[in-house]
Amino acid sequence: MVDSLKLMCILAHPDDESLGTGGILAKYGAEGVETYLVTATRGERGWTGDEKDDPGLEVLGQIRTVELQAATNVLGVRELIFLDYIDGDLDRAEAAAAISKIVRQVRRLRPQVVVTFDPFGAYGHPDHIAISQFAQAALVAAADPSYDHLDGDTPHRVSKLYYMANRYELIKVPAEIYQVSYVPFRLGAIDLLAVVLVSLLISFGATLIPARKAAQVAVVEAVKYE
Repeated sequence: MVDSLKLMCILAHPDDESLGTGGILAKYGAEGVETYLVTATRGERGWTGDEKDDPGLEVLGQIRTVELQAATNVLGVRELIFLDYIDGDLDRAEAAAAISKIVRQVRRLRPQVVVTFDPFGAYGHPDHIAISQFAQAALVAAADPSYDHLDGDTPHRVSKLYYMANRYELIKVPAEIYQVSYVPFRLGAIDLLAVVLVSLLISFGATLIPARKAAQVAVVEAVKYE
């Protein structure tokens, strides 16, 4: 018998949770589902201002850590877990070690539903692609009794794996409100400025497609607990 419903998002950077999964984290957290966030990096290379004002990897990582903690408080996330990889280097991480870190959290927290990036990393970001690969491999390993690298943690099989997907019709924003009339949000082509401008809509309008139907973008399902 299931004691409680649990949702885990496994993502790459601070802000992925708000831009990509903020809506579902807030919705299901408010409905009593236990929500958890695994973030691979602290966004150390996310500086977008003048290069001379860049505080450096360590300080920016600290700043973005505080920002992410504030975001998870607003979204009602039960626990935030960092994997402590460096922003921009995740695709060069040692795969077995990264997978092991995620397996530990999956077996410890035992979510029924996991959400991560699609295999294309939404728009081809190497860190997004890497965390998608690591997360999916970790879910297989977490369910395998022969994967015993974690001091006897009990295997756990999740019920559902979802990829993030954006509904194009929600990203057509009135020009008079956001100064843009259309946002080209497709794999391999993304207008980063426009994404910032419509982040709120994306956050609360993004839907999820099951991993098994990832190639069929027209088939969109919301997360359901059955």
